[in-house]
Amino acid sequence: MLDAAPLQIELLPRAAYSAMDSVGGCVLGIAMEPQRGVHAIDSDRRMDFQSRFGELSFKPAGMAVFSESPQGGEYLLVRTRAADASFVQDRPQWLADKQTLSWACRLRAALTSGTASWDQLSGLAQGFVCHAWSAAGNVQPAQDKLRRAYEPVALWVERALDEGRNADLRLEVLAGLTEESVFQFLRGFSRAFGLTPHAYVAERRLQQARRIAADPWVPLAEVAAAAGYASQSHMGASFRRTLDTTPAEWRLGACRARISRTG
Repeated sequence: MLDAAPLQIELLPRAAYSAMDSVGGCVLGIAMEPQRGVHAIDSDRRMDFQSRFGELSFKPAGMAVFSESPQGGEYLLVRTRAADASFVQDRPQWLADKQTLSWACRLRAALTSGTASWDQLSGLAQGFVCHAWSAAGNVQPAQDKLRRAYEPVALWVERALDEGRNADLRLEVLAGLTEESVFQFLRGFSRAFGLTPHAYVAERRLQQARRIAADPWVPLAEVAAAAGYASQSHMGASFRRTLDTTPAEWRLGACRARISRTG
């Protein structure tokens, strides 16, 4: 749970970064897209990291962490004094379950809408944190093994989106990468990522559209085409359904380069 201390919620964009996280408070974060880089923990331990979509990370108070990435990735984090986290001994990573991921997506949507009240944001943050603690207490090695088994499919999705190969994102093609039947693949991928293959592709496509739309000189119709949407209206429906805003509203500033709310 969150206590009554000041709470800060941030949505960090996909961008190169080199930053030190202060030792003052606890930080719970979730990777909303894959990223890789280097951590230095307490200035004496340096390690490479590769965060996967839906991977949670906790930094306890009193720990200094320097992080650097040449590309970064969208990242949602909550800074607070955290209760019920005494089981955390280091800076662990664990996979979000379906409920935690859902709370994270709802919190992100509220942030990007630019219209949510602080009470709404803090309530969503509370739900996200509470479900994250529950997920941490129920981490199963089998789930992590399952996620790793489908990681090549996730990488295929990234490359296909970057290269505009929409035909390679069909369910039958993705299932073929695993040599499983469509039914087996659908069930296994959904268990591994907390999203169906279709929902995962939609999530990644939306993030690609947001990155392209950040350039005000690119017409929204071109953004939709570049991100693989059937039309601009199709992209608009995705924005409204997932982020509770339109592409034009988002471009005008509802989602700034770095979104941060404090209460």
